[in-house]
Amino acid sequence: MRKIIERFVEYPVYANLLIAVVILAGGLSLTNMKKSFFPETESRYLSVSVFYPGASPVEMEEGVTSRIEEAVRGLIGIKEITSTSVENMASVSIETTGEYPINEVLQEVKNAVDGISSLPSAAERPIVSKRRSRAGAVSLELVPVDGHQMDLMTLKEHAQRIEEDFFNSGVMSQISLSGYPQPEISVEIKEEELLRYNITFSQIVRAIQNNNRDVSGGEIKSDEEEFLIRLRSRSADPNKIGSITLRGQADGGFILIRDVADVKIKFADSPNKQWTNGKPSVSINIQKLPEEDLDAINEYTLIYIDEFNDKNLGVELIVSRNFLDILQSRLSLLTRNGLLGLFLVVIALSMFLSFRLSLWVSFGIPFSFLAMFIAASFMGVTINLQSLFGMILVIGILVDDGIVIAENIYLHFERGKTPMHAAVDGTMEVAPAVLTSVATTIVAFSPLLFLRGTRMEMMWDVAIVVIAVLFFSLFEAFLVLPAHLGNEKTLSRKTLQAKNKGIRKYFEGFIIWLRDRVYQHFLNWLVKWRYIAASFPVALVLITMGLFMGGHIRNTFFPMVDFDQFTLNVAFTPGDGEKQTLEFLDRFEAAIWEVNDEINEELGLDHNIIERTSKRLGSAFSGQERGAHAGSISVYPVDLEGYDISGRDISTRVNMKIGKVPEASKFTVGGRNRWGSPVSIGLMSKNLHELEEAKEYMIARLNEMPQLKDVNENIALGKQ
Repeated sequence: MRKIIERFVEYPVYANLLIAVVILAGGLSLTNMKKSFFPETESRYLSVSVFYPGASPVEMEEGVTSRIEEAVRGLIGIKEITSTSVENMASVSIETTGEYPINEVLQEVKNAVDGISSLPSAAERPIVSKRRSRAGAVSLELVPVDGHQMDLMTLKEHAQRIEEDFFNSGVMSQISLSGYPQPEISVEIKEEELLRYNITFSQIVRAIQNNNRDVSGGEIKSDEEEFLIRLRSRSADPNKIGSITLRGQADGGFILIRDVADVKIKFADSPNKQWTNGKPSVSINIQKLPEEDLDAINEYTLIYIDEFNDKNLGVELIVSRNFLDILQSRLSLLTRNGLLGLFLVVIALSMFLSFRLSLWVSFGIPFSFLAMFIAASFMGVTINLQSLFGMILVIGILVDDGIVIAENIYLHFERGKTPMHAAVDGTMEVAPAVLTSVATTIVAFSPLLFLRGTRMEMMWDVAIVVIAVLFFSLFEAFLVLPAHLGNEKTLSRKTLQAKNKGIRKYFEGFIIWLRDRVYQHFLNWLVKWRYIAASFPVALVLITMGLFMGGHIRNTFFPMVDFDQFTLNVAFTPGDGEKQTLEFLDRFEAAIWEVNDEINEELGLDHNIIERTSKRLGSAFSGQERGAHAGSISVYPVDLEGYDISGRDISTRVNMKIGKVPEASKFTVGGRNRWGSPVSIGLMSKNLHELEEAKEYMIARLNEMPQLKDVNENIALGKQ
C-alpha cells in the first residue's frame, strides 16, 4: 500500500486522471439513473382471481376460495397464501419464497387451479397471473372548468382520449381511469310496441344474439388465390343494433329493434362516481414499471397538461398527486446538506490548517458520490426515497477519514518533513485506524443486504449507497488526497507562518489551551479514577434502557411523517343504498370546508388552506369496501411548508368537527401509511360464527383503550 501511495504522491497526474474518469463517468451515470418513488424490487407475488356474479362473501369462501387454497397448498416455492372473499369475487394472493424461478411457480399454480373440477358452474374461469411491481407516478383529475356544465359521458370520452395519448407516448404503460361506472348498451323494451307487433322478449334476445356477432364461413381456394369468408356484424353502435331486423311484414316492410325498443349507451347501474369540489370528475392514475422512468413520465405529463388545457376550454386537467415532487424535495434536502457540509468543512479546517488543504478534504464529498453513482448504476439502484435517505445519512460521516489523514499530514509537515514525505508518512501512520473506522461502519450497514421480504428488501438501497460511498471515500483519502497535499502549493512554509497571524493565531492558541489545560487534566483524572470512568458509560446505558422501558422515550419501527393529503373513509352496512351514503358524504364535505374557513380566519389567510376535495362513491378503505354503502373524500391542502399548521392538524380538526358516526360500521379520517396500521391483529378460525364473536369481543376491548382510535375490521359479510 505504501508503494501505491508513494507513486500517486510522486506522480499527481495519476490522481488527476482518476478524478477526470470519476467526474465524467459519474456525471454520465447520474444523468442516466432512473428515478422512482420507492426502490424497484422484483415482485414475488402471484394472484388468483375468480368472478362469481351474485355470490355472497360466504358463498365465495365456501365454494371458490377454500377450494383454490386446497389446490395450491403444498406446492413448491410457496411461502404464504392470503385470500379475500367479497361479493362476486374471490382473490387469492400467493407469496413465493424466492428460491425458485417465479415463472415455474406460476405454472405449477396454474396447473393446480386448472385441475379444480368442483367450482360452481356460474363462476367464471380463474385468472392466474404474476403480480408486476408497480409504483406511483402521477395522479390526475379531469374536471369541468368553473362556469361550464359537462356530463359524465363527455368527461369519460375526454379521459379515454387522454389515456390513449399517454399509451402512445412510449414513456408510460400503466394508466387507469376511475370515477365512472362501466358503460353498457341498454335495450329498453316498449311493452305497448311488443303487444302491437305480437313480439316476445325472447325473440328480441335471439335476434340480437344471432345478428350482432362475427361469423366465420370457411375458405375458398383456387389455384391462384385463397379467400377467407367472414361475416363481421358485431358492433357496439346503438344505431347498428337498432337496425337489426326482427321479422318481415306482409306489406314488404320490416320490424326493427328500434321499432320496439330504445337502444342507447348508458352507464351501468353501479355506484362508481366521483366529484371534485362538487363537480363531476374522472381520475387518471399513472403508475410506473421498473423499466420506466419517473422523471420522463412526469416531464411528458406536465407538458401534455399545459397543451390540453390550452386546447380545451370547457374542461381542465389538474395534478392531484405528483410523486416526483416529493422526491425532488428530498433531492433538495440532500443538495442543501451537501453544500452546507462542504462549507462547514472548508471553514473549520481553514481556521486551523489552510484554505487549500480544506478544499481538497471537502473534495472527498463530490468524488465519493460520483464514484458511488457509477457503481449504483451497474447494480440497478435508482434515485428514490431510500437511496436518498442513505446519501443524506452518509454525508455526515463522509469526510471523517479525509480530515484525520489531512490533519496528520499537516502534523508531519510541521515537524519539518518535506510535503511529499509528510503526505506518505502521515497517511500510512493513520491508515490502520482509518481503515478500521470505515470498515466498522460498513459492517454495521451490511446486515441490511441480507434482509428478506418485499418491504425489508427496500432497505438494500440504503446499504448499497452507504457502503459504496464509504468504500470510494477510502480511495479518495488514501490516493487522491495525499497526491494533492504532497506538494509545495498546498504545504509551504507560508502555511506554517500563517498560523501565527490574524484570527488563526487566536484559534490556534485556544486549541492549545483546550488541549493542555482542560483535556489533558481531565484525561489524567480519568486514568487515575479508572473505575469511575468505566462506570460512567455503564450508567448511561442503564439510564437509556430505563427511559425506553419506562415509556419516556417512545419508539416506532417507521417514523410518523406528516402527510400532504388525507382521506375520510366511511362504510355503512352492506346493502344500504347510495342515497344514505351520499347524504353523509355531503355532510362530511361541508364539515371539511367549515374547518377550512376556521383555519383561514385563525391564520389570517386570503386564500383557502384546503385546495380541493375529491368525493368518491362506491369505494372506501383503499378498495377493501366496495358498493353503494361505501364512500370516501380525499382532502388536498395547499403546500403547508411555511404555515403554522400541518396536514395531521387539519385531519384531526376535521375528525373532531364531524365527531362520531354511529350509523357507520367503519369510519376513519387520516393519511395513508404505506407500512400499514400501527396496530394490526389477525384472528383465524375455521368456524365463521366463532370468528365473528371473537372479532366483536376484540373490537369492544380495543375501543376501551384511550391510546387507540379508528378501530375497524375487514370482514365483509355482504348484503342481506
